[in-house]
Amino acid sequence: MTALSANMGSLLRAKFGNIQAYVAGGTIWRGSVVVLNLVDGLAYAATDTADDADTTRLLVVGWAQEKAVVGGDIRVRQDGKLERIWQGSSTGKKPGRLACVYDDATVQAASAGKIVVGRITEVGTTKVYVDLEDCPVRVATGSYD
Repeated sequence: MTALSANMGSLLRAKFGNIQAYVAGGTIWRGSVVVLNLVDGLAYAATDTADDADTTRLLVVGWAQEKAVVGGDIRVRQDGKLERIWQGSSTGKKPGRLACVYDDATVQAASAGKIVVGRITEVGTTKVYVDLEDCPVRVATGSYD
């Protein structure tokens, strides 16, 4: 190996952010919230699931960096604050509360058995920002857990 003696310039290669690769179990669009099925080990676009018994074993792992199809690799960013559309009444739409999956582009207020995306950090009229790193539980039992 040789020590640097000048700037690397365009030769410098780095990956920014916390990005992990998974195998897609279905079509996943760029920007989708992605869940990992802990039973089959495949990644899927998130869908609304009421799973009080926790039989589907889904875990939000981040958001898709590109489109993927069944069997293809998908890069998923696991950090940052993600803007999502808010579904439902404004009652649960408050900073500090948990946001749960409604679909791959939409979140809803936490309720028992719903898959947690993260904690709400900012609130707009129809959208919220969700901190993907502030996710204290996998399946919600209450608004704050």
